[in-house]
Amino acid sequence: MEATGPHADAQNMARFALELLDDVNKIRPDVNGAAQISVRVGIHTSSIVVGLVNTGEIPNYVFPGNTLPILTKLVNCSEDGRIHVSYPTYQIIHDLGGFVIRQRKTKIDSHVSWTPTAWLLGVVGAGLSDDQDRDSVDGSSLQA
Repeated sequence: MEATGPHADAQNMARFALELLDDVNKIRPDVNGAAQISVRVGIHTSSIVVGLVNTGEIPNYVFPGNTLPILTKLVNCSEDGRIHVSYPTYQIIHDLGGFVIRQRKTKIDSHVSWTPTAWLLGVVGAGLSDDQDRDSVDGSSLQA
């Protein structure tokens, strides 16, 4: 299903992240032994407010709220070559369908609370391994 409005952002970011990892995996170390490139991806869906604090020569932008800290924790709790999604993002892309997602319970809050998260593994029917297809979950498995 093709999303419109705010849901299109989560769906588009999921597709972009999968394409990014695919492209990064195609890069091979050069003959001189340069290291393979690896990336960690975190996707969180939320509102964001941006403020301009300083009007000097170089603008200084501030992002109040918890959106960026959550995203930072998603990336820090991720693994190389993986896409880690927050629960709000999971809800959107799961409801839209077409993605293979595996539940992961990870602490992404600096306090005591635990927030469920998930791995975005790919798109349905894209030739994922049997293990990856077996690890996919439905909406009843991941709850806030």
